[in-house]
Amino acid sequence: MGSEFLRKQAAAFKRRLDRSLLALGTPDLFTQSPTRAPRVVAAEIVGRSQVRPGDDLVLQKKGKGIVALQGLTEVATLPSPPLEVLELVEASFGCARGVVEIVHDEAAVVEISVC
Repeated sequence: MGSEFLRKQAAAFKRRLDRSLLALGTPDLFTQSPTRAPRVVAAEIVGRSQVRPGDDLVLQKKGKGIVALQGLTEVATLPSPPLEVLELVEASFGCARGVVEIVHDEAAVVEISVC
């Protein structure tokens, strides 16, 4: 009875697993999706630095502000960053990753998302 029973029930068991997996992946009233986007800050471009959307930057604490570095070159500054961003950089030992979102050439401002 053991092996015959298992062979007969295998197909039904597989169908039940497939249905349960489908039910798990189907959103319902109580399904929550992450809604928080990365924190975006505006920084002042230093001199004639050239940055493009998608460039990776290193955000580093410098005094009471934050500087954005591309390689070893300082490309942007945040003289008075938001407290949340400053705490995020401090929590990661003074350095954090940033990605250039938008560059406003006329205003010499760059928007950086802090990761």
